[in-house]
Amino acid sequence: MDAPIPQKSRLAKQYILVVGLFTVGLLLIAVLTDKLIMPLLIHSSSTVVVPNIIGMSLEEAKATITERRLQVASVREAYSDAVERGMIVNQLPYPGAEVKEGRRVYISVSKGKEILKMPVLLGRTLRDARLSLMRIGLQLGNITYEFSESAEKDKVMSQSIPIDYNVHYGETVNVVISKGSERQTTMPMLEGLTLDEAKQILDDAGIIYHVEYESDGTMLANTVISQQPPADEPITPDIKVVLKVSKE
Repeated sequence: MDAPIPQKSRLAKQYILVVGLFTVGLLLIAVLTDKLIMPLLIHSSSTVVVPNIIGMSLEEAKATITERRLQVASVREAYSDAVERGMIVNQLPYPGAEVKEGRRVYISVSKGKEILKMPVLLGRTLRDARLSLMRIGLQLGNITYEFSESAEKDKVMSQSIPIDYNVHYGETVNVVISKGSERQTTMPMLEGLTLDEAKQILDDAGIIYHVEYESDGTMLANTVISQQPPADEPITPDIKVVLKVSKE
């Protein structure tokens, strides 16, 4: 006759069986929740497709959003070169996105092209003028060169858009650069010439001059010791040349 199974051993087996059944039950509940219950809950709220409101007026956009059972979250302004002022330039969520009813939509309204003040270019070098325009978002356009009796050579003498005028971001500005005086010539070499020879050259060129005498033990009398401006420097006929000449 078999020996009876101890009471404690039977209780342990029953406990393990109950725990196992409980664990299996929890797993079944988790699977059912994930596969059946949650999808039902999620799809119990209707979803809608976000409309494309870019290019609409603010009033049209608000009406369109409301019709789709969505909400306008906030409205901000932004500059735009492509979208007319007062029209929608951007939105979030983007057009075509599938969202829940009641989702908030963020929209941006175009302020049009950014307005800038035209800077001063007159009297600047071409490089400085280009940098000044680039810093504020403008572009240098056509560059032409003309003679001028008043504007310094290689400096901007005129600009196509007047100073302080309103301009749009990215606009092009044309400039005229001075070539200096049309009567400009090159200072001749006079040092070492006699005073008479130097005078003849300056008179023929129509250049005004002034003579100053000083002692010089190395030069013959009436010889040009120095000149101002120096030789080969660009000058105009109305400049006053100073000659220093050795005394007798």
